[in-house]
Amino acid sequence: MLLCAFTATFASAQQTEEPERTYRGPRQFGSTFRVVVVTWANLPLKGKYADLSEQERNRFKAQYEDMPARDEPPYPRDGLEHFISEVATAAAATRDQGALNYFVTVDSGGDVASVAMTKTEAKELAAAVAILFKKTKFKPAQCGGQPCRMDFPLSLKVYIEP
Repeated sequence: MLLCAFTATFASAQQTEEPERTYRGPRQFGSTFRVVVVTWANLPLKGKYADLSEQERNRFKAQYEDMPARDEPPYPRDGLEHFISEVATAAAATRDQGALNYFVTVDSGGDVASVAMTKTEAKELAAAVAILFKKTKFKPAQCGGQPCRMDFPLSLKVYIEP
């Protein structure tokens, strides 16, 4: 198994001018709130890694320090859409909201080895999202043309519209 020592940082993502992406969950009928909104930067909602434009790939790869041009970070195998939709569902179920920052370690087979998150006030939602990550299959990172272990960083802001 090949290990890759690239570090992903939230600071680099925050320093660049990244477009914010938004997912608006379905309207919740019969409840006291309307719509769960999830926002993030860097990555389009639809599409697999192979579907990303070169500009989108480079923007995402910029979070990794000193990553060679031929190497690739891990990425949800089927794209972000289903995952983000599940995050919105979890927020609706927990009625929890807030900023969530994750580093998901993906092994060379595309399985999640571990999920680390920074401190958050949205503890119930954070735990639910960690479980969602563990169920997600990833396209493994590529290091020197070989699958390798690497972190997948993702920062989310989840809120419920009043």
